[in-house]
Amino acid sequence: MNIDEFLHHPNSPDILNEYKKLGITYPKVHGYNMFSYYFPRTKKQIYSQIQSGEHHLGYSKRCIFDPEIDINYAWGAHSGKPIGVIKESKHADFKLFHYHDIGILHNIKKHGKTKKRMPDIKLTGGKGKHYRWGKLRILFKFANMHADTRNVFTGNKSFSTKLARLYIKLYGYIKSKPVSDYRMKK
Repeated sequence: MNIDEFLHHPNSPDILNEYKKLGITYPKVHGYNMFSYYFPRTKKQIYSQIQSGEHHLGYSKRCIFDPEIDINYAWGAHSGKPIGVIKESKHADFKLFHYHDIGILHNIKKHGKTKKRMPDIKLTGGKGKHYRWGKLRILFKFANMHADTRNVFTGNKSFSTKLARLYIKLYGYIKSKPVSDYRMKK
């Protein structure tokens, strides 16, 4: 797991004991790309402040497993080829919150700094190309993400999807492309 990822279950000890009894060695995880226009402003846990997210298969990485198996993670640890006695859980009981996209201004600054130290895009096989985006593209990314976010605990749609759709339309207007080119749900 990375520093911006939080594994969550309301009762981790009980579910882990259940897994042990059932011989489950490789539990499924439901990953979310968490979203907020701003950084947290209190000392509470981040998951109690930022609860908007979008399910993302790429963030459903198996970060909890029996130590007896060898995971053999691939680049970025988002997938692997485990070796050993592998028994998966039927359901993804754990949620993995990936707090990579919090704070528009922070992301704009982060992209600018990272872009300066990134190797040539050809050398990375296309990985990290998003760090070369401009400010407007980052704003569009935030608006597009937020248009599809839900509260990860209740499943309710996030409250400001109308504002996000407005940003998407604005981006389309500025770029002189039809808004229908962008991923939007009505």
